[in-house]
Amino acid sequence: MNWMWMDGLLPEPAVAIGLMDIVKPRSVCFDVGSHHGYLSVIMSRLTGPNGQVCAFEANRHTVPQTIAVLNNHRCNNVWVTHAAVFEETGVPLPLYECGHGGDSVVMEREGVIIDTPRS
Repeated sequence: MNWMWMDGLLPEPAVAIGLMDIVKPRSVCFDVGSHHGYLSVIMSRLTGPNGQVCAFEANRHTVPQTIAVLNNHRCNNVWVTHAAVFEETGVPLPLYECGHGGDSVVMEREGVIIDTPRS
């Protein structure tokens, strides 16, 4: 596959290469924690016009950037949802602002606090 459409930017190359083995034309894919959407762009290209990509991003500041990246790459088969994905429905996941521009999810499970950075 010619990756030149990524303008020389290939984030998480190991993941991108793995996607080439997994994602086939007409696939339905999920990008959970899509950040700026670059992996969504890759999945969009791999699924082709008859495939679909659902991108989920919890950071309200990042969602407009994600949409802009997808529009710039003409990814008409990607749907962006501003939401966090979790193992249970309806569980509030508090997000707090970080100094580096990303948000983090903090939750307590069985007395252990888990801090999951979202970059």
